[in-house]
Amino acid sequence: MNSAMAIQFIQSIIGGALLIQTIEYLLLQSSFSEKGIWRWSTIRNDFYYLQKPFQQGLNFFLQETIFVTFLWMKIIFIGLFITTFSFVPHMLLSWLILFSTFLVSQRFRGSFNGGSDYMTLIVILALCIESLAPDHLLARPILWIISLQSVTSYFMAGLVKIKRSDWRTGEALVVFIHSPNYAPPLIIKNLLKHKYLAFIVSWLIILFELSFPFILFQHKSIFVLCWLILGLLFHLNNVFNFGLNRFLFVWLSTYPALYYCTVR
Repeated sequence: MNSAMAIQFIQSIIGGALLIQTIEYLLLQSSFSEKGIWRWSTIRNDFYYLQKPFQQGLNFFLQETIFVTFLWMKIIFIGLFITTFSFVPHMLLSWLILFSTFLVSQRFRGSFNGGSDYMTLIVILALCIESLAPDHLLARPILWIISLQSVTSYFMAGLVKIKRSDWRTGEALVVFIHSPNYAPPLIIKNLLKHKYLAFIVSWLIILFELSFPFILFQHKSIFVLCWLILGLLFHLNNVFNFGLNRFLFVWLSTYPALYYCTVR
């Protein structure tokens, strides 16, 4: 796999992730209407510090009717972005998607889904920068930037956990599993009632996340693929047990960069 191919894989995966995110927003239209919990008439007060022209611009794009139209337009941009053959310049599409994604995040006070929104913006920004140079001249450094961002995210998550005594003992995992915000299968809840099993699973998660940067020191594709498969299974488990589907597709979009930078 060469650098241009890796970039194309990333575009396709992050494009799919953006498509799912945008469809989710459209399905939640009632929540950001004036009768919902994300009323623009309330949220727009957060932007009091902006100068009047910028406030007027946000008010225009983010009022309910225009915002829904804007989301449908974004779906069209994403479809063209994923398609290899397009009558719209790829560089223009990349920057339009970056702008629209940033604007959508402002509609929900900067982030709708936490870390996955930030990683989405980072990957798209990297692709925008890569699109500025002809013939994929910036592909290799951009792939390294995406790779380093990906491994750092895993490592920092593991570092935060290992510093906390409740994660080291397994108690935090039990609390997380029984949180009213999630609905994991009953069998998972029953299994993690055993503190020794919760302790083992907690340490498996911590060690996996802390060890992820070591993928950059592997050069044989079989080892790299094993690590990436473990990452995929980790995110699939989070989707199955906690419904964290956005993390799956966004982090998966960084894997072609990881594969290229390690094997090549």
